[in-house]
Amino acid sequence: MPGELELMLDPNGDEIKLTWHKGNGPWSRPLKLPSALLSHRSRDLRAALGALNAYVRSNHDLMEERDPGWQNYRGALKDLQQHGAALYNALFDDSDLRAQALSQALQSLDDGAELRVHCSDEVVSLPLGFVFEGDPLPLSGRPSRADFAGFWLNRFNITMLVRGGGVEQDFLGVDPQSLRALYALHRTEVEDAWPHLGEDSARLKRLTGLPVKDYYDWDSARQACASICDADTIVFILAHSDGDWLELANKSKIDCQSFARMLHKGRRESHPVLLVLNCCLSATGGEGRSLLSAIAQPGFCGLIGTEAEILNSYALRCGTRLMWELCANGLTLGEAFDRMQRAEDLFPLNLFYTCYAERDFRLNSPIDELQQQLEAA
Repeated sequence: MPGELELMLDPNGDEIKLTWHKGNGPWSRPLKLPSALLSHRSRDLRAALGALNAYVRSNHDLMEERDPGWQNYRGALKDLQQHGAALYNALFDDSDLRAQALSQALQSLDDGAELRVHCSDEVVSLPLGFVFEGDPLPLSGRPSRADFAGFWLNRFNITMLVRGGGVEQDFLGVDPQSLRALYALHRTEVEDAWPHLGEDSARLKRLTGLPVKDYYDWDSARQACASICDADTIVFILAHSDGDWLELANKSKIDCQSFARMLHKGRRESHPVLLVLNCCLSATGGEGRSLLSAIAQPGFCGLIGTEAEILNSYALRCGTRLMWELCANGLTLGEAFDRMQRAEDLFPLNLFYTCYAERDFRLNSPIDELQQQLEAA
């Protein structure tokens, strides 16, 4: 077993207190970090992710003819490495003994170990997957996941858990017959992305055919959500977002507090809810004013969200792939997430996603009709 390290990020005025423990060991004494610097480094890093997203927009299929020698890609990756290293330096002061102790605890973990990070919706979350340590390796050939050696996402399975949310272990296994999945989709973006979906278009058609199907404005989505408040639920969103508002087509918008109210109203803790947020800036905003606040409630398994802007065609494919692995292939959420992130045809924007949810969420058995419909098509 690769092992596990548990971290706690606790906002405290101008500081964030970071504590950790491994296995059955005690929690460490707090490492005090300047919250303003961490927010600044995180903002710069997300801007670098935005530049990589812009690169993919200009070279959607990663063709060398459009980027001779991969010079533009190399530049975007170098910028991301530099900002990832700056975030690492903000976390680890070489002169601080507690920072040294945390570094040693991390170095003791095998590749593939899980980092379980308890965070709060009071501050902007840290894009820990893009913390960079070590020396950049020379690139060889076409862009690939190997280029991200040195980033934490390539070494650890990172799980962010928002304080206030969570589901009891006994409720993480869901009867597929009782599952209800609500798809709130930006119609124009779906139509524009459709030619780029490939095999995922057939999967998405079958997924949205299950109860309670797909909706393209918040009024109808709100009504559908109210009808399934006593069911195990997955809510899948493809929308424009600034971290506070979610917008579907024709200016159908909802703010994060109203979105949270829609999800929470009448909800029982014994019926878990998972959010799959395919929108920009899923993890930003302040206390009570971010999409993370929507899951800071008992009974919410968590969300799968993006750390920066992502092309809608990639977002729809990544979200569809995750749902298919979870619902049709019977993987746990953690397994489905990892498989989506390692899919070569979704690289590099699949790396923008972070798991803010319990990885053990699962269906007790696959939804057989999904595979049967796909095979019959």
